[in-house]
Amino acid sequence: MRSYLTLLALTATLLHIQGQVVLNEVIYSPQQTVELKNVGSTTIEVGTLWLCSFPTYTQIQNMTVVSGTTTMAPGDILVVSGHGYAAADDELGLYTANSFGNSANIIDYVEWGSTGHARSSVAVAAGIWTTGDFVDNVGGAASLEYDGEGDASSDWAVSVVSTEGQENSNVDVPCDASAFAVGSQTICPGDTAVFQVVLTGIAPWTFTYSRDGVIEEPVNTSLSPHPWELTLEGTYNLVSVTDATCEG
Repeated sequence: MRSYLTLLALTATLLHIQGQVVLNEVIYSPQQTVELKNVGSTTIEVGTLWLCSFPTYTQIQNMTVVSGTTTMAPGDILVVSGHGYAAADDELGLYTANSFGNSANIIDYVEWGSTGHARSSVAVAAGIWTTGDFVDNVGGAASLEYDGEGDASSDWAVSVVSTEGQENSNVDVPCDASAFAVGSQTICPGDTAVFQVVLTGIAPWTFTYSRDGVIEEPVNTSLSPHPWELTLEGTYNLVSVTDATCEG
């Protein structure tokens, strides 16, 4: 009975990892590295996972950590070096165990330059790749970047500058920027009304507004709340806001 329970626990752990960690970027320049990302909601240990670019096999715990750690919290990015592959035409698979022909062990996969690499059929059998699919030849590019969703070549983009250790340039990062005005006043001719614009996100901000439906010059600020002085009659509306990371 004990052995049975242990097997169940191990199986649950592997399934948990499969749903959380992805190949995030394949980097060719300035050095060959591989980037993983924890897209799940719990912390995981990835040192026991394997990379496969047939006939090259490397366990992550035996690789050099360039940035990050093999104990990955949600959203963490890990960059490792020490696994060889061909920039122009190759494949990369991520495995839970070193039985590389077993589709139960492969958890992520990408191939580029051509189709039909040695582990392509394994990924197809696992339902994480499609027969005949591949990312177009990368030429002189620096890396391939994953967009964060899907299992097709269209979910990968060729990048001339790698984003090693950072969010990929083709990924939409959730935006926390917002702006709203506090107060209500009537502006009489010759008067000045001051509203407080409360901003969320990461400073500095740029917000735009309209007066009687016409977009006015944007306002740049590092203050929240920001004193918003209005001197002309009309109806004002906040239109958009951008913080240091994104647009809301």
